[in-house]
Amino acid sequence: MGKEPLTKKQKTWIIVGSVLAGIMIIIFIMMGVCAGLSARDDTVPNGTLSMIGNLIRAKSTVKYQTFGDEALYPVENFRVSMSAMNHWEEWENGADITNYPYTYTDGTRSATDVKSLQQFYNYYGATEMFVRIATQRSYPAEGTADYYHARMHCLEESKKICAVAAELGMPINVELGCFAAYSDAFESQYPNFSEYPEINYPKDGNGNNKDWAELSLDEMCSVLRQYGKLVANEIHALGCNVEYWDLGNETNYGFAGLMLPLKNSAVKGTKMTPYLTYAMRHFGADWLAKHVWKYNAQMFAAVKEGILEVYPAAKFSSHISTVTCGEYFVVKYFQTLKDNGYEVDQAGISYYPNATGVILDKIAQIKKIVLAVNKKLGVNVMLAEYGYANETGLASGTFSNWSNKVHGYELTDADAARFTSELITWGKNNGMAGIRPWAPELDWANPWFDFNKDTKTATAKTAIFDALKAAV
Repeated sequence: MGKEPLTKKQKTWIIVGSVLAGIMIIIFIMMGVCAGLSARDDTVPNGTLSMIGNLIRAKSTVKYQTFGDEALYPVENFRVSMSAMNHWEEWENGADITNYPYTYTDGTRSATDVKSLQQFYNYYGATEMFVRIATQRSYPAEGTADYYHARMHCLEESKKICAVAAELGMPINVELGCFAAYSDAFESQYPNFSEYPEINYPKDGNGNNKDWAELSLDEMCSVLRQYGKLVANEIHALGCNVEYWDLGNETNYGFAGLMLPLKNSAVKGTKMTPYLTYAMRHFGADWLAKHVWKYNAQMFAAVKEGILEVYPAAKFSSHISTVTCGEYFVVKYFQTLKDNGYEVDQAGISYYPNATGVILDKIAQIKKIVLAVNKKLGVNVMLAEYGYANETGLASGTFSNWSNKVHGYELTDADAARFTSELITWGKNNGMAGIRPWAPELDWANPWFDFNKDTKTATAKTAIFDALKAAV
């Protein structure tokens, strides 16, 4: 007898099963392709497939690097930009930097204000102070947009820190952000120059200041040149020694309001969301160079020109985040700036080794970046932001997801000390110009102190401080 014909339901199940089997085969093939691509470079995802591969690969298959004893680019005058800054509490008319609400102590030394806290840091190896300046000029009224950052980084508050540096006879590293209150690799703000009547700002047909997004590139550069000179004059009047100026903050996706995803009449490409670059090779470095960075270079150069009128011997740097990028992205960025009129004296990067699990070998990542920049660009690398997550800092609260271990190190104070020491020791021999620990006085997510809010005491994690002192 012949076979019974398949029912319609049976045919449907066969079709569905075949489709599902096909999909599973494709998924397994893609997983193999992704894993293979990521195996070419254990440090960073060069594109979406490599990134997926890094997430699915067994970490045991990676040949992890260590901080070796090679010495390819020895550095003189290693910078330690561990700095006391304007405090994080709120006052009606500004911070009282002479009276902190916390006593910072290591059991022997104590500090209760900016000056004594900086002297505390100096004991452990600090060589310069740091200040971030936004275009917000005066202390803002409560309720002002981005009040938290606007009050900390406004020019008048930042000048208080500059004055302390002058009093202590220390150089101060000034980060001129060119944003209203705050901006980083993933948060964007236009600058606001409404508090600067000295600047000849472009007007509309009614005599009002144009919106920044409406300006041409030449108009932007004109304003930025005037602004750079103005701020430099104000800081110079305080008697400050500024050896290095940092322009912008984590400028991966742009600078001074010409950046993703802000709309801008001068450059149409900035309307794209930054996350779309993740689908591109090297996370969009080539696209960004063509559509954003080459214009940013002219803007950086304009600020630099204004500053040089006041500080003719000044040196310059800018920095980008390396949370998800590697040496190709970093070299491409600074090379593009150089090719378009802005050459840095030191290339700056943020380095938070625990911030992402996408990068498998965090030590190989930083070594490749530092060595590539020195070899291909001929300049040293400044760690413009650094923090290693430990028991109470950076792996808690706001940064609770920054708990990705570096191979061979735990999230403990002891291993934070060991990692920091080994990083600095290697870096001083291989083209790392210096290090700036991120927000060392901040009373939350702080890797340097344990804060007791009841007793108002900040107790130093002496193992980490001692490691810093010994390494530098």
